[in-house]
Amino acid sequence: MLGTFWFVVLQALRARQDAVLQYAFLSFLLWRMNKILAMYIKRPQSVPLMGTSPWRPPFFGKSISTLQYIASAPDMIPKAYLKAGGRSFAIPSLAEYQVLISSKDQVKELSESSEDVLSFHAAMNDRLSHKHTMYGFEHNDVDPHNAIPARTLKVLLRTNLENILPAFTRRIKEVFAKEVDRKPSADGGWVSVSAFGLARAITGQINNQILVGEELTNNEEYTKAAMRYSHDVAVAMEVCRQLPKSFVPFVATAIMRWSGAMNTIAKYITPVVVQRVQIANDLRNEKETKDKPVSNSKSAVVTVGPLPLKLLQLDCIQWVLESSHKPSQRNVTRMVQQIIALLFASAHQLPMALAYTIFNLCSFPEYIEPLRAELETVGTTEGLEKCVLLDSFLRESARFSPMDALSIQRKAIQPYTFSDGAYIPAGNLVCVPQAAIMLDPNNYTAAGTFDGFRFVKKEQNRPLQSDETEPKKAIGEEEARTKFTDVDWKFPFWGASKRACPARWYVSLSLKSTLAHLLLNYDFELENPAAKRVFWWTTAIVPRSGVKLRLRKREKRGL
Repeated sequence: MLGTFWFVVLQALRARQDAVLQYAFLSFLLWRMNKILAMYIKRPQSVPLMGTSPWRPPFFGKSISTLQYIASAPDMIPKAYLKAGGRSFAIPSLAEYQVLISSKDQVKELSESSEDVLSFHAAMNDRLSHKHTMYGFEHNDVDPHNAIPARTLKVLLRTNLENILPAFTRRIKEVFAKEVDRKPSADGGWVSVSAFGLARAITGQINNQILVGEELTNNEEYTKAAMRYSHDVAVAMEVCRQLPKSFVPFVATAIMRWSGAMNTIAKYITPVVVQRVQIANDLRNEKETKDKPVSNSKSAVVTVGPLPLKLLQLDCIQWVLESSHKPSQRNVTRMVQQIIALLFASAHQLPMALAYTIFNLCSFPEYIEPLRAELETVGTTEGLEKCVLLDSFLRESARFSPMDALSIQRKAIQPYTFSDGAYIPAGNLVCVPQAAIMLDPNNYTAAGTFDGFRFVKKEQNRPLQSDETEPKKAIGEEEARTKFTDVDWKFPFWGASKRACPARWYVSLSLKSTLAHLLLNYDFELENPAAKRVFWWTTAIVPRSGVKLRLRKREKRGL
């Protein structure tokens, strides 16, 4: 009798569990159908709709389209771009239509649009869920125009690049020593490592040095948490994009708490911020006007900015503090959130760009010796900006191997009509198909061919001579050349002209410093040149961690 009783109880529990699962599935199905209906009602007008129709049949057509978008958006978008023939077009994505524009005038129109109409911040918030993945960070009236990160990166970081170069050059050497030099070598002195793993390790330490300074960069627990954090955010953002918004606070929070990386980062950054704010407040209250030594021998007191005196710390914690003028901006929690947001922003573009540049050096080894010759002529890391060949190679690598199919993403907060008549209802995204634009033969000669010195004048296509500070120009040649950091509608790698990446000079110098060390100190090649190097996830084009790079120390070394 007792056994029969428990059997009945278990059957009832199973039935109840099945009912809950069925209810959850039906609820999700209804939500997706409602989302599809909303997309159909708010579909763009006077724009060709490419890809699988979300309305034939009502649910399964959109399901197929979503699966296609997740698995092969970087393939779908260039095909639609060619079919559109230069006109605007729209593709159904995960939760809205993405309207893609590609002409010079339209890209300019998008770049100059008002944030109240076509919003960058709304698009990023939908994608990243800042509040739940960046320690509560929100774009609000505390800093409505992003003045703090803009001044931190575009002004203070850029003007201090020469001062911080020795520190992150040292970090580059430390990572190579740990990840390559100390590893057991095979016959001939070759060491095999993950190319993307090496890129992440190098750029992670450079970013840590610049973001939080010397002490925390040397802290192993902090650096492990910083590396894990970007992974957690990526998982949270992709999972939450598939869910109703009401689920996001719970699901994103659970994912971020799983490893605890975000809270670990905040635990270490908070006391540093508290200390910096206290010192700055003490100095301001004392109204001192002369320099004086402080307990940290690596610091100095200087007269800069709105405060009479400040500690000269070469990291973003200090620069965020110096760029924060209102009491609400100098709130400790807000500053910690700002640093964590900068950490995530720096965690993807830099290592991916480095990995793709290394891949292209391995695929086109004929460029290695000219680049080495140029670097040997320069001789020091301080002269890297004179390396026009390396600068051109970086720009061509970014053009030829884009990290995402899209760029310059904006969400329509209000209905908007472009000058060509394309009508965008509120709720849809407007983007630029950067991969298709940068590989379009109408924009670049032999666009499908890798030309590492494409952006260098013919007379500059050689190393500097020992008595030159810059290449001699041919008679009648224009003085200007296209630099890696230049923003152009045909090269949307850095975003829009109005809101271009404020850290692009830092990215450029980091890549050049790393590549200089690699080229001058190692021979290198891909272990399996035929192996697949990337995978796609929605519009992202991500290097595969399994691609192995073989390195061997050169006898002749430099920098």
